[in-house]
Amino acid sequence: MTSGLSINADFERAKNALEKKIRCALSEKGREGSSVKEIKRIEIEVKEIDPISWLEQQSHAVKTYWSNRDGAFSMAGIGKIFEVSGYLCNIGYPEIFKEINTCLSAVDKGIRLYGGTRFTLSDRQEDLWKAFNTYSFIIPRFEIVSYGKKTVFACNFKKEGILIEEILHDLSILSYRGYDSASLNKEKRPQMTPISRMDDPDYSSWEKNVKETLSLLSPGQLEKVVLARKTELHFSRPPDSMFFLKELMKQQADGYLFYFQPVCGVSFLGVTPERLYRRLSDKIETEALAGTRQRGKTSDEDIMIGNELKTNPKDLQEHRCVSRAVEERMQLLCNSVQILSKEQIIKLDRIQHLRTQFCGILKDGITDPEIITSLHPSPAVAGYPRNEALRRITDLEKFDRGWYAGPVGWVSCDSAEFAVAIRSCLVNNTRIFLYAGAGIVSGSDPYMEWQEIESKIANFTALMDSSQSYRSYEHLE
Repeated sequence: MTSGLSINADFERAKNALEKKIRCALSEKGREGSSVKEIKRIEIEVKEIDPISWLEQQSHAVKTYWSNRDGAFSMAGIGKIFEVSGYLCNIGYPEIFKEINTCLSAVDKGIRLYGGTRFTLSDRQEDLWKAFNTYSFIIPRFEIVSYGKKTVFACNFKKEGILIEEILHDLSILSYRGYDSASLNKEKRPQMTPISRMDDPDYSSWEKNVKETLSLLSPGQLEKVVLARKTELHFSRPPDSMFFLKELMKQQADGYLFYFQPVCGVSFLGVTPERLYRRLSDKIETEALAGTRQRGKTSDEDIMIGNELKTNPKDLQEHRCVSRAVEERMQLLCNSVQILSKEQIIKLDRIQHLRTQFCGILKDGITDPEIITSLHPSPAVAGYPRNEALRRITDLEKFDRGWYAGPVGWVSCDSAEFAVAIRSCLVNNTRIFLYAGAGIVSGSDPYMEWQEIESKIANFTALMDSSQSYRSYEHLE
């Protein structure tokens, strides 16, 4: 195994090589025939750098992480050299993507903007989400990017209006002492014992909301409403959000892993199984994800629970409500639509879902703002029909979902990929806010839906010390 000293020396050599390329690129400013792109990218290939451990070891206030669920791409970034963001009401995706595309028209190949938006763009906004704005997409200053077996160390910078000393200073303070998987597995878990817990809504209000929703359901009018819950855990000292990111990496099977830290002490992170869409030129992929069960304690029990999920009328109703709506929207966006897999079971670390996947070829003139406006929010996180479900959510939920269940991902010149930010949490200094929802359809039971949410937030609560503060509500049976 390569020693930490040699890895550190390798990284220092990589920094020196990157510095030379940056100096060369900036010295070309104004030369005839030089690139007219306003935002430049310099990258060099490196070895033995783990993006998450590199990110953890940097002291910068702004940190970003993204990896897709097939493991083919991951990016850890620090700082920001450009941001498309706003803290506005009554703005739409066409206006947001107009800003994004203006930026992308002036960047080097390989540059992506990373970020996301709120669940809804115009709803009430709590102060605890203020650092994230209504929408925010950034270009990091430095990135470690893994494309399968290839890893690059990249620097992004504006050619005009910058001081080379500023870039080189930022480069000089980067360090990397390596990654040792054996020692990481033995790493002592930081002590994180919640001193209090508050659920919004609490169980009695949840039961009331579910029963009220059930009374409003009617075929063809309101078939499904996704009600969410915010669980606030308070700690005596700020919890380690990077520890959560590292632990979620171990649970990543078939999930997108994301981490957005706009300022010190505040971060939004999660591992989500749900793709909103992936677009490669005019090709698009999306999916319906709905219907949930816990994993079994044994292989036989796990198979039995999965078979029950595939045949249970309530779960099938919930899933088909979502898949029908997604297919309808794909038909509006595409010249042709194909079902890649239907009602397939996907098994995650603690739960399993039903998933139906779609692909298609976009119609002429259909771009990202039309796609995201059509597909988000899906019936999996809002309900069906969408507008009526959103009205019920606004009436019943007294908290701000913020970026929870919103689109998070990246955009480049010719492609984009967004996931739905479920299985997520907001870390805000000494508090952690866990968000999860449950689809309410005919036949839903308030207690079972509450317990489903407990299972969904367990990827975080299981990492904390045993405490009555995050008990489940088994005594309510």
